[in-house]
Amino acid sequence: TYIEFVCISLLYFYLFRSIRLVRYGIIGLGVVFLSLSLYTLFRFEYLNSFNSIQRGLEHIVILMYVLLFLFLFFQRLPKERHLLKPYFYLSCGFLIYFTVTFLVLLDAKQYVNFNNFFNWSVHSVLNIFLNAVYFSVLWMGGRRQVERSRNGIIDR
Repeated sequence: TYIEFVCISLLYFYLFRSIRLVRYGIIGLGVVFLSLSLYTLFRFEYLNSFNSIQRGLEHIVILMYVLLFLFLFFQRLPKERHLLKPYFYLSCGFLIYFTVTFLVLLDAKQYVNFNNFFNWSVHSVLNIFLNAVYFSVLWMGGRRQVERSRNGIIDR
């Protein structure tokens, strides 16, 4: 949870590099999330149980990043160029994955019940979906980088 949150926060910190207020907000939300999740980890939940409060906080914060990114993305970029940006696909994948996983987490106490295969199946399908999104975004970004480097145009 912590590594996933830090990596996604760093990604959106990089994407919002031109907006100082949003970058400070990402740092602030990161500190608040890490402190609250450590607090709930040691205060409210057993270490051998599923920490639904921590995962719920992570999902809400990441959904805030994604929605802000998509809002600014649609405002600043012409509509015909949306499909050319790998970060658009990554953010849409995050939006689907974290929204559905958050809804599944609302029934998180069922995760510890090993007889409930529906929640585990939904979780497994969502993990496969997110890995497919990662693969396609990396493939698109890598291919585009090679094409641009052939033309001498490398934009970061």
